[in-house]
Amino acid sequence: MIPRITTAAERQRAAQHWLACAAPVPRLVYRDWKQDGLALLPAGVLFAVVAVSAAEVHAAARTDQPTLVDRYLSRVLGGPVFCYDSFEAYFAMVPAGTARGWNLW
Repeated sequence: MIPRITTAAERQRAAQHWLACAAPVPRLVYRDWKQDGLALLPAGVLFAVVAVSAAEVHAAARTDQPTLVDRYLSRVLGGPVFCYDSFEAYFAMVPAGTARGWNLW
């Protein structure tokens, strides 16, 4: 049997499809991506988003150097994380329902 090789373009299309399916009308997500380069997706359907302050991330990573923080987050989380300097926070995409079992109080 010849192994099937998945190309980067195929992986990207699969990821785009998965993300677009979180929206009530996926075709609008594709339109927004094409027109604006971004789209708003509802969290809680296929994924959730956890916000962590930049100070906490930097303390855990023991650095505030972006490249080193990226490496740290990639190693410990293994999934997508977005950083917004204006919010001074990192936003990690996690499986939907992740926080259900958390005791935050």
